[in-house]
Amino acid sequence: MMTVPLDKFVRINYNVNNVICATMYEPEVNDYVIWDRKNCDIIDEGWVYFKGEKLEDKKGFKPHVRYLTIETSIREKPVCTTSDKFRQKHNTLKHKYIHTLLLCNDSNWGELKYVKSRQNAYSTEYFQREI
Repeated sequence: MMTVPLDKFVRINYNVNNVICATMYEPEVNDYVIWDRKNCDIIDEGWVYFKGEKLEDKKGFKPHVRYLTIETSIREKPVCTTSDKFRQKHNTLKHKYIHTLLLCNDSNWGELKYVKSRQNAYSTEYFQREI
């Protein structure tokens, strides 16, 4: 089978009989996606934050379901005002944001629409967006 990439969303595969078969978009971490669910009126969008790897099925265990998480929003962690000890700890925290994540199983990846990509989670665009 020969694959010709058209863009990130669609690739064209030529099978043995030279019949064209389009494949669905494979989401990657740091892609901005829109999830338009067909069975309801909810549309979510955000950055792909984590993507699970394919794992082998092991005998005697349930099959592993792949999933990804979509970061739909971030906000700063609230400052604790109850004691000075907690306030000092907040100033030294490595993680200063609360991330809201939405889980999307691989069976729903066909409902994801690719918008754009970013180089990494620390780009300036990431921290300048609305919180």
